[in-house]
Amino acid sequence: MSNMFALCAVLAVFFSGMFSSSVFAESAFGLPEPGLTPESPFYFLDLWDEDARLFFTRSDSSRVKRYQAHILERLSEAEALAGRGISATQRALELYREDVPFFYAVAERLDDDYILSGALRMASDHLRVLDHISERTDFEKKRFVSSTKIFLIEQQTQSLHLLAKRDQSAALRIFGDALERRMARIREVAIDDENNQEALREYTAYMSEADRIIREWNTGDGGELSPADFLADVVREHEETLLGPVRERLAFVLESELLSAVNSVRNLSGKEHLLSLPPISPPLPMF
Repeated sequence: MSNMFALCAVLAVFFSGMFSSSVFAESAFGLPEPGLTPESPFYFLDLWDEDARLFFTRSDSSRVKRYQAHILERLSEAEALAGRGISATQRALELYREDVPFFYAVAERLDDDYILSGALRMASDHLRVLDHISERTDFEKKRFVSSTKIFLIEQQTQSLHLLAKRDQSAALRIFGDALERRMARIREVAIDDENNQEALREYTAYMSEADRIIREWNTGDGGELSPADFLADVVREHEETLLGPVRERLAFVLESELLSAVNSVRNLSGKEHLLSLPPISPPLPMF
């Protein structure tokens, strides 16, 4: 039995090196190169090794690094598999989702604002990777990618509220950056019918959290940055963007999602909600 296990371990190392030096040689966004993936019959050995190392890691400062390595590895595997194997990609993201809550829980326990801030910013980078995974996954089968993105946003914003109790200005800047990056994504895929609805829903998920931020965080009376003023400034040009270049390229069937996004912006800006989108002005005549 021990000889069989040793043989499996040797084969795992061999195939890991072979794959990472060929098919998976390039990984986007600074991800680690994936070794074995869920497609491999020896993949379970990687998971066993990770679990064993985590079991013997006692300090939270070391455990947070372990969890970070795990989720980066799962994301790298999914990124490498996207467009090639639906089941394997889905399995990698399922494992990613299993570890993300533990990663944030340990980051919160450390009581280190620098580490928690880094973990929160990292979520926005991960969303960008998930964007690319979504683009390369069949439209009819990629619901698991979309749900992973919403799940990650929820995990990020939950931990963001804890950081706000210790450093509200840093928390606001992280949230503002996340909003800006999702708006950039909306503009990027406005004409892409397979990804634009997904981007609008992610933006709206962030904006729904903005209401809670304004209600629950300090108002700025004690010298802190006012959440309402800060967020209103962040989204100052978003309504114009949504009703201008985004709407011009967006399919008619997505106008309800667009209206929801516009009203969330108007809410932060202190404006009344629109009951419907304004009519599109006809193009000026050419002379």
